[in-house]
Amino acid sequence: MRRSIMAIIDPEAAYAVSFMDHVNQKNTVPFEVQAFSDLESLRACLEKRKVEILLVSEHYGPAQEDSFRKRIDSWPIRLTVWLSDNEWNSESEDALPGSDENENGGSAGAWPRVAKYQSSSSIVREVMELYSKAGESSGTGSGKQLIKPRTRTIGVFSPVGRSMKTAFAVTLGQILARKKPTLLVNMEACSGFIALTGGSAERGISDILYYIRQGETGLMPRILPVIQEFRGLGYLPPFETAAELFGMQMEEWNLLFSAVRSDSTYEILLLDLGGIPLIMPEILEECDLIYMPERGRDAPSAAKHAEFARLISSARFSAVRDRIRRIAIPEFAAAENGDWFSELLYGPVGRISEECAARDNL
Repeated sequence: MRRSIMAIIDPEAAYAVSFMDHVNQKNTVPFEVQAFSDLESLRACLEKRKVEILLVSEHYGPAQEDSFRKRIDSWPIRLTVWLSDNEWNSESEDALPGSDENENGGSAGAWPRVAKYQSSSSIVREVMELYSKAGESSGTGSGKQLIKPRTRTIGVFSPVGRSMKTAFAVTLGQILARKKPTLLVNMEACSGFIALTGGSAERGISDILYYIRQGETGLMPRILPVIQEFRGLGYLPPFETAAELFGMQMEEWNLLFSAVRSDSTYEILLLDLGGIPLIMPEILEECDLIYMPERGRDAPSAAKHAEFARLISSARFSAVRDRIRRIAIPEFAAAENGDWFSELLYGPVGRISEECAARDNL
């Protein structure tokens, strides 16, 4: 079954096509984006395909707003959003659906608005936030309409500190994201990941965990607005505190992983596992491959690796042991005031990551 459509209609064809190409190329939402310049072509599409979300340029209003609203509101589209030339906040009171709701999640008086002239990733995050609320009001989930290759889950773990584990995970993730939609989940305590990537700490995995504990199904619309991007690699910002991280249960991790695997277009789920496997070794069973970076082979690190080997020595973890790839990482010293991630990507760590991707057919 083909994916449902997120449609954009705009008389400024170059903008609509650029938005379509950018979002489809990233391939990080469970929709196929299609661009239209008139209602007739959109109506023809509706006769053949399901349109879940419609983005409408405000170039069509206010002169044509009433006619557009009446016609579009009669079509089976869950959410319709104005793309506003002005700075609108989709969380503002005026932008949210009112109490007199129509079929597509908007009120009878207004569709919600998002700012048109911002990054496509920001538009998608805001729209998916509205989409999840439209799903709440209609009492339905996002639907499972994706056809894609099976999502492979790759873990990166080391029982030894200062092993360049996160450096390797981010570098590998950037390389994999060149060919396949890749999502990195940082599961470290006190990771410093947001500071390193320059991302936002406003939302993280704790926001998703809230909905998991509320018993929500169809989690992907909740996950998508949380996802940020670093050089083509999607990532979920980590927990703010170690207590939140270590308080998340295996069943809750499984619900998050399952949502990404079944209801998103990500083909690679990359887990920077931090110290989680030391207290929850069963999380390794979720991984198709586990990369274990090593820097040097001194006596303390050898002892820690041996202790970890004993931890997973039972027959239950025999398959896990076969999935582990020990990776030798050379000493690395970034230039002062340099771009650390670029130096990793174009240096020995990047070369090793490319070799791993090629050898393991990622």
